[in-house]
Amino acid sequence: ASRPRMVAFGEYHQQKKTAKIPSALKRFTSDILPVLVTHGASDLVAETWITTGSCGEEERKAVLQVSESTRRPAQTEDELVTMLRRSKDGGVQPRILQIACKDYRVMMNGGDVNFDRLLRVTRDQLEVQIRAALDRPGSQMVVSYGGALHNDREPTSELAPYAFGPAIAAAHA
Repeated sequence: ASRPRMVAFGEYHQQKKTAKIPSALKRFTSDILPVLVTHGASDLVAETWITTGSCGEEERKAVLQVSESTRRPAQTEDELVTMLRRSKDGGVQPRILQIACKDYRVMMNGGDVNFDRLLRVTRDQLEVQIRAALDRPGSQMVVSYGGALHNDREPTSELAPYAFGPAIAAAHA
C-alpha cells in the first residue's frame, strides 16, 4: 500500500556445507520475485558481476580467491542466472555490478584479495546500479538482492563502511 521505491533483500550466501538446503536465492526466485513482479517491480539489482577476462592476472586471482573463500555450491551460479532470467521474463530490468580493472586493483593487496576493499567496491557498485535504476525514466520499484550486510539502513558501526542503505535512503527519502 505504501508503494515503496526501493526494497532491498539480503541473504547469507549459501555455502557448500548447506547445499542440500534450498538456498535463499532459490526461495527468493520462486516465492518472492513473482510477488514483486505483480506489485510493480521495475528493476532488480543483483549483487553479482560477470568477469570479462580483460583485467589480466588481478582479475583472475581475485575471482579465484573470492570463489575459494565463499565456498558456494556450483548450483548457485545457475540459481542466479535463473533469477535474472525470470526477472527479465516478468518485465523487470535485471542489473548486475560492473567491475572495472581499477576495481580489481583496489581489491587486490599484494597478490591477495583484501576483503575490506572487496566489500567496499561491492557497496559502491551496488549503489551505482541502484541509483541508476531509481533515476531511470519509468522506474517504479527497485529491488536489490544480495548479501545481508550491504542493505541495512542503520548498520552497526562495524558494518557501516559496507552498507549502501544509509546513502540510498538519504538520497531518496
